[in-house]
Amino acid sequence: DPTGPLTPANVSRDVGLIRLAEPISSFEVPPFYLLNGRLAPGPVSVVSYGRGRAEAQSRQKECQLEAQHSDVMIFDCDVTFGSSGSPVFSHRNGRGQIVSVISGLLSYEGRKKSFGMALPERVAEVKRQLGLQARTPAAQIRRITVGGGNRADIGAKFVRP
Repeated sequence: DPTGPLTPANVSRDVGLIRLAEPISSFEVPPFYLLNGRLAPGPVSVVSYGRGRAEAQSRQKECQLEAQHSDVMIFDCDVTFGSSGSPVFSHRNGRGQIVSVISGLLSYEGRKKSFGMALPERVAEVKRQLGLQARTPAAQIRRITVGGGNRADIGAKFVRP
């Protein structure tokens, strides 16, 4: 529920996939793979385009996966408004693997925390749902703002069918 609060149920399902009209060659852009299995608490990194940096990516080289409760992951990564949808990476075996996607942030146990979902089962479920669709929906991009500011200020982009 995009209009609802940041609850475990909303966080665990706050992910989508985009089916491209044409494939992208892995020679042009090497893919990142999903981390398969459960990740123990420890170092991760996040790449985002948050408020005030919508045109340039920002990478926090190391932050921590602090805990995982069911499908919800809790990070101490320094994200801001507009960072929703940002990938969180593990660096096992020297190559980044996507662990989660940032869903939101809030104060948890008196400190700012970012929340994301465990991806392998969720992505498999969304892929199954995409396979059941009779036609491919046409996507539209819209921007939203927080606090009524300039639309370009937040940098959040939302895609909907």
